Amino acid sequence: MPLTSKVLPNFSWMTCITGMFGDNIGSGAGSTRYFQTADNPLPSGVSVVQIPFDCRVVAMAVTYLETSAAPLVFDSGKLQFRLGRIMQGAPAESTSFTSFSPPRALPANTATIEWGAEVNNTHPTTMRSDLNVFLRAGTLLCAQSVETGVINVGSSSAEVGCSIWLASNTPVKDLSGLK
Repeated sequence: MPLTSKVLPNFSWMTCITGMFGDNIGSGAGSTRYFQTADNPLPSGVSVVQIPFDCRVVAMAVTYLETSAAPLVFDSGKLQFRLGRIMQGAPAESTSFTSFSPPRALPANTATIEWGAEVNNTHPTTMRSDLNVFLRAGTLLCAQSVETGVINVGSSSAEVGCSIWLASNTPVKDLSGLK
C-alpha cells in the first residue's frame, strides 16, 4: 500500500531513509545482519542513523534483491527484520542493539516484518504502515535481520533493501541559509 495522506494523516512532513541488509542472507540459523546506509561497518559494528529531530517511525518496507533471479525458499526457517536503536554512549555493535517494543511502539507491536513459508518461491516485498515509534532527536536508529532455520537463496549474494519512513508535525527549521 503506498504511503498517502489517507494512510498517514496529520503529519506535516515525511522523509525516507534507505539502505540494505548486507549480502549472504541464507547464511544459517542465528545469522544476524544490520541495516547499512553506507559501506559495511566493522565486522562487529552496526550502522546507525542519528536522528536530528523529534519524529516518528511510521512505516518500514523490505524488498528481496536477489541478483540471480532465484526466489526465496524457506526450507524450515524465517527471516525477521527488526527496528531498534543503540543507546547513547554505548558502542555501535551488535551487543548494544535494542529492539523497539511497547510502549515505544504503538499499536502494540515490535516494529518487525517477518518472512517465512508464506513467501516461498517469490521475490517478496513487504511494507508495514502501522508503525508509530516516537524518536527523540539524537536517537541512534538501526535495524537488524535475524535468520532462524534454513533459508535457500540460490546464491551467496542475496540482499534485502530496506526503507524506513519518518514523519512529524514539528516544523523543521529553514536551512536554506546554510552553505
